[in-house]
Amino acid sequence: MHKKVENSLNNGLEYLISQQKENKYWNYGFKSCSFATAIASIVFQEYGRKKESKKAINWLLENQNDDGGWGDIKGGPSEKNSTLCSLATFKLNNYYESNLDYLLKYFLNYDVSPQTLCYLAYVGLINWDDVKIPKLCMMSNPILFNETEFKLDEPMVFIERFTSTAVSLLKTLNSSDDCELAFVKNAFDNIFKFQAFNGCWFGYTHITALILLAMTNFNFDCKINSLNWILNMQNDDGGVSISEGLPIHDTALSLITLKNGGLDINKYVNSKKWILNSQKTNGAWGWIPDYSPVDSDDTALCCLALDLYNNSNDIFAARYNAIKWLKLRQVDDGGIATFPVDYDGYVPGGEITTLSVTSRTLKTFISMNDLDESKKAEKYLSNKVFNKFSLNDWFFGYYSLSLAIEVLIKRGFNEKNFKEIMAFLVKNQNKNGSWGDESDSNSCVEETSFVLYILILLGMNIFDDVIKKGSEFLLKNQLDDGSWKSSYLGYIPPVRYDNKIWTVYSVIRLFNLILER
Repeated sequence: MHKKVENSLNNGLEYLISQQKENKYWNYGFKSCSFATAIASIVFQEYGRKKESKKAINWLLENQNDDGGWGDIKGGPSEKNSTLCSLATFKLNNYYESNLDYLLKYFLNYDVSPQTLCYLAYVGLINWDDVKIPKLCMMSNPILFNETEFKLDEPMVFIERFTSTAVSLLKTLNSSDDCELAFVKNAFDNIFKFQAFNGCWFGYTHITALILLAMTNFNFDCKINSLNWILNMQNDDGGVSISEGLPIHDTALSLITLKNGGLDINKYVNSKKWILNSQKTNGAWGWIPDYSPVDSDDTALCCLALDLYNNSNDIFAARYNAIKWLKLRQVDDGGIATFPVDYDGYVPGGEITTLSVTSRTLKTFISMNDLDESKKAEKYLSNKVFNKFSLNDWFFGYYSLSLAIEVLIKRGFNEKNFKEIMAFLVKNQNKNGSWGDESDSNSCVEETSFVLYILILLGMNIFDDVIKKGSEFLLKNQLDDGSWKSSYLGYIPPVRYDNKIWTVYSVIRLFNLILER
């Protein structure tokens, strides 16, 4: 099996190397997305871009699922937000027929995001009163918006809060409430503070589209820039991408993958410079240079990537400043908040801690000998893994578990501590050797790689049938270009996405461990 694994690993590395852009960075980007295509089509129609709107509608018609709905990406299972927004653009463009009413009624029975309801109200498929969102007087400034005034199931990070402000603004502009209309100028003023130089907001199509619809009857100079940005997000096939991608995340993860594959990272000098130049003045990184909010996940990931290079003054300074910023993200229970609670002012609800982010950050703390913070993070991880083990946690899954177990082993835990988890993982292997969300039909390359990685870390022999079956599944599912089919692993509310950089990373990380054994 070793020879097959070695050949597969090398083919994966060749694929990854071929994806580097401008000899500097990686950005897998996002495929055409039903949700983004539908809302962009509404914008195109409202701004008189009928040719682009027609192309978008044709893409939606060509990618409708057999059950009548639309998935987040081409070929994906029908999703409520993507389907409802597709119905909205059909309504606006006179493609809506009464036989689609069943889809509208069916998906409205589910918990639908306010921004999706906003599009349905905009085209007249529902009433604006059905869009449940705080009044603009409460949230015209997303920084100060206190969501305790409004019942929510979970805290909102800044971008979700910002999106809610845009939804409330659009709803207000379509109402006759003079009191609320008085807050419109203040809302626009605050929204414009976060517009990027290229016209978008945070590199996201759905947020930029909401604001463009709100600006329809206003003579703001920035409208043209924003519209051009969305026009540039339309792909040759007529579909539209939800975002520009995750270039900082993909670059750092690619470098770590190349190192895992045995390559000399110091040859990638341009990539190192690109990451260093993308660091914000506060020491952190976001997922897009220049205009995405900073977050702990990308910051810790960049630290780990830079740590792979020969040490130098610029790398030491960058990592020192980043870790100083990460320390401020540690909350009372030792976990690391994904997004800062002080984004341009105090943001309630920013303290969302996750296993994966805390695991990456703990590895970073260890590398800089920050013992107090490391002990607190270790306590958080051990509590989550041993006392609150769940694959349904927000952003948890096998990926987060593999990171947590890896770092806990480095902290002195051994396989005896993980017997229960090991038995659970073995029990949930599918017949075809894979792991996934539910069954063989949801076999997932990434999840399979993460589970096998955990089992080997915990002492399972690589010639055990469990490992052999899982490895054979991965070998069989490698594509001709050296990559593997990717699955949903990330989430940009309200859309799920895939990322082949993740997929290649997960398999090469595992195969390298197998070859080491």
